[in-house]
Amino acid sequence: MPDDLDDLSGIPRYLQVAWVVEAEIRAGQWTPGNAVPSRNQLAERFGLARETAARAHAWLARSGYLVAVPGVGSLAAGPHRVGKPLKLGLEGLHSARRGSVSLPNIRADAWAA
Repeated sequence: MPDDLDDLSGIPRYLQVAWVVEAEIRAGQWTPGNAVPSRNQLAERFGLARETAARAHAWLARSGYLVAVPGVGSLAAGPHRVGKPLKLGLEGLHSARRGSVSLPNIRADAWAA
């Protein structure tokens, strides 16, 4: 029996599936480097069209929860990719000025109304 999704929530089905898989990855059901369910497996598990499952996979990849490896499949991402907070304090700004991050050129007087 496929896992239930809430069709009345207004949240797209692909996103609901992605959140379920995200929670399972965070809970350690799939350890870093191990295969996560394929698009076809997700489609069968949740009773979805393959395109919907593919959108869930794409969201997970963009969000850093899985890595697609050609010829291998999709693997759970390591802790260095999942949930790593962005730190952009003074050190981050210093490295940004060295060219690792592109910051907009904003003048101080641009904020005056």
